[in-house]
Amino acid sequence: MGGVHQVISDRIYPAQYPQGATLPVIVYANAGKERHKNLNGFNGLEVTRIQLECIGATYTSAKQLGDLVLADLDDFTGTVGTLNVRRIAYISDTDVPYLSANENDTFSCRQDYYITIKR
Repeated sequence: MGGVHQVISDRIYPAQYPQGATLPVIVYANAGKERHKNLNGFNGLEVTRIQLECIGATYTSAKQLGDLVLADLDDFTGTVGTLNVRRIAYISDTDVPYLSANENDTFSCRQDYYITIKR
């Protein structure tokens, strides 16, 4: 994530970002997983749907981060750590106000992706 890393460094959090975190940030959540099978059982392919919230102090900063994420992730293939990523496919995005216990005036660009890996 070249462009994304330059903007947020390591500010990527599961479910919710910590109080006082510097914006912008990315919050991620697993939105479902599917294991593919054939007649012999599990064939090693897993498809996970993830939701990413690109959160910024302004609408513009959230959208700009979302654009960087899309450029870095859509149609990605390769190895990440020990995972063989067959494809990351962009599904959709939605602009939403992000209300958390931490902040009241933040903005979010929510993006959904399918990530297909081979185990």
